[in-house]
Amino acid sequence: MKAVADGSSPVAVGEGRSWASLFGAAEDNKLEYFEPELVNGSLRIPKSVMEEGAKQVEPTLVGQFLRAPPSIASIRSWANLLWVRDGEIRVSEFDDRLFLFQFPSEAVSRWVFEGGPWHYRNNMICLRKWVPGIQALTIDNSAVPIWVKLSGLPAELSSKEGLGRVASLIGSLLCMDQPTRFRQRVGIAKVCVELNAKKPQVNRISITPDGMDEMFIQVEYCHLPYLSIL
Repeated sequence: MKAVADGSSPVAVGEGRSWASLFGAAEDNKLEYFEPELVNGSLRIPKSVMEEGAKQVEPTLVGQFLRAPPSIASIRSWANLLWVRDGEIRVSEFDDRLFLFQFPSEAVSRWVFEGGPWHYRNNMICLRKWVPGIQALTIDNSAVPIWVKLSGLPAELSSKEGLGRVASLIGSLLCMDQPTRFRQRVGIAKVCVELNAKKPQVNRISITPDGMDEMFIQVEYCHLPYLSIL
């Protein structure tokens, strides 16, 4: 007769029976025992195991909020309301700052990744493609990525160089959204810049192309976060 470790009533293990047999776990829940292989005191994990495990978390994006994250239940509800396409989106905690978003297909994952910016109650989430060994970013709240809408943009400045020259007055450039890339909106562009909270906020840009009169481009900040320095 042996006692169960949690203090419950003792259970007799008869001849030929093991503790594992008493748990009656479903076949999918059972784990196989592997003799540990130590190398200089560290457990060796074969490369094939890591590669197979990586396949089980694809297609996945890793999300990190700029400010304190909401509860995991709130994130699950939000993601499945906002991004639902072709099936449920699985959300799990990776650590206290990172969240894994597993999508039903690569197409949905790509749509979410390229379709930002995304916010939960004015709290921007930074999405990255999952790679083995991914770690949380160290976020400096004095310089954060912000999506900016430029209105009144001359069509001649919708090229990459033209946008770069205009938007560089706001902050360090990161990227542009898909409609801007394919020039689907005449006179309007949306770009992501790293905004330095120590610098004055630009609300209007004055430009003077060579041989032309002065023009003005309006700047609108999408979901401007709360920065203590601003």
